[in-house]
Amino acid sequence: MSKGIKNYDPKDIMFSSVVFANVLSFIIPKGMGIVMDLPKNRRDSHPEITRVIVHNKGAMIAVEDATKRTDLKNGSFIQMINGDELKN
Repeated sequence: MSKGIKNYDPKDIMFSSVVFANVLSFIIPKGMGIVMDLPKNRRDSHPEITRVIVHNKGAMIAVEDATKRTDLKNGSFIQMINGDELKN
């Protein structure tokens, strides 16, 4: 959490997350995803995950582990097939 926020309600964080996911569904076209390298200071809950793909499955925004995909470039758009597999 930001050092500037002293009192926060977990419901506010959840609400913000849901709103942000809905916004992403407008930005990321259905069947597309974005590769994102995770900074070290954002890996507290899953330190073994260093790269993810955030993609639009149509009804929801999904986050998939892509740590082993060293062929993908951070920030690149990729096409997905079958909802959660990369199209190569």
